[in-house]
Amino acid sequence: ANAIRPGSVNVTFNGVSQLQKFVLTNGPDGQPINTNWYDYAYRTGVSQNHNMNVSGGTESTKYYMGFGYTNQQGIYQKNDFKRLNGLFNVDSKLNKFITIGGKLSYSNEKNLAAISSGSLNGEAYGTAGIARTTLVNAPNVSPFNNDGSYNLGATFVGPMNNIVTGNQVGFYNFAQVLSLNRENNEIDHLQSNAYFQLTPFKWLNLKSMYGIDYINSDNDIFYNPVHGPGQGVLGEGIGAFRKRKNWTWTNTAQATYEVSQHNFNLLLGQEQQRNTVTGYGIDRQGLTDPAYDVVQAGYTLNNSTGAAYGENYLLSYFGRLNYNYAGKYFLQKQQRSLGVSEQELIKIAVKSLGLDELSPFKPEERIIEYLLKDTNDSKLVQMQLDAFADET
Repeated sequence: ANAIRPGSVNVTFNGVSQLQKFVLTNGPDGQPINTNWYDYAYRTGVSQNHNMNVSGGTESTKYYMGFGYTNQQGIYQKNDFKRLNGLFNVDSKLNKFITIGGKLSYSNEKNLAAISSGSLNGEAYGTAGIARTTLVNAPNVSPFNNDGSYNLGATFVGPMNNIVTGNQVGFYNFAQVLSLNRENNEIDHLQSNAYFQLTPFKWLNLKSMYGIDYINSDNDIFYNPVHGPGQGVLGEGIGAFRKRKNWTWTNTAQATYEVSQHNFNLLLGQEQQRNTVTGYGIDRQGLTDPAYDVVQAGYTLNNSTGAAYGENYLLSYFGRLNYNYAGKYFLQKQQRSLGVSEQELIKIAVKSLGLDELSPFKPEERIIEYLLKDTNDSKLVQMQLDAFADET
């Protein structure tokens, strides 16, 4: 050791001068510190789920209501999931021709955390990953000084009596980070649909359904300026909001008609779908007053983050004709036309022919297989609803 770092030795052991490195420090109880960092990182998570359901109605009207509450603790400290949700369904037959109904579903979800777990892709060697830090931090230092304050070094956990290069005996003192930082996300999710169904004749059914799916996501992130991920930028506050809206309107007409042993089933329909997304946020750095821990406080640097804007629209016409004779011989024709935003409609057509197990033509299965292949002019179309009508 003396040959490597002349003049740096201060301990003689077995007749050889060596640099002192790990040295015990007594805690407030007068005993040497022996920290189990797992105690500060992990916990036994407790989960609770509560549900209540109510249903009832009359011969013509039925309803259902459900409510739920979930509170789950993760195995990491300050890692929680909370959910509050409700559901309401109603269906009512106004008369022998008209039926109406609807559904309303709402949920509020909170995903709470204070520090990276280090368990996600790309986080394995991050200095803030709590799973790794519990293994790296030395056991002979405490997260707290004897006066109760946090044991902090220039960048990482304080070395106490240890004498090591760079005074590094681990990474962040995550007890301080867990106490002062947060990485929270809150989601409000609303889903609803309503329908009107008309049956003017026994063989004809007309139905119109309109549905919405709204998701609002709010991110609230704060890193304190004293220690941890926010130290290098003197404190950081991030607020980001994203709003997604989707609506779908479907109209169908279905006719079923039987003559002797001939059965016809015709379905015609139209569907429209629209998706929009908007998002904005701010990333603020350089906290001017460490007494505050919100993004609305004073900062010296303001950057935009989480900006998003997109929309797309899908129009679809579809139809299907089924025919069977005596429940043994089947013919089917399907067609759908799809249009994304202002793009040209894409037509998809499918024909099929089938026989059941009791058909007298079953021995000629190879002929039927040939007919199936010959009459099928379907094509596979894969569409992705990207913003502004990108099509793949």
